[in-house]
Amino acid sequence: MFSTRLLPLMLLAACQSGDISVSHVEVDNDGDGYTVAVDCDDAHATVNPDAPERCDGADND
Repeated sequence: MFSTRLLPLMLLAACQSGDISVSHVEVDNDGDGYTVAVDCDDAHATVNPDAPERCDGADND
């Protein structure tokens, strides 16, 4: 006979699926539509891969 303390553990084990995966969340800190993976300055929305390069001494794209 099983102990009543083991019953919750048995139920939990029976309900788990065999494949547990963690999804990767893409983050866009400045809201410009480019994630941190491709945005070289994710703190400023005006700096992104499609921004025009200006002659201001900064890397705009």
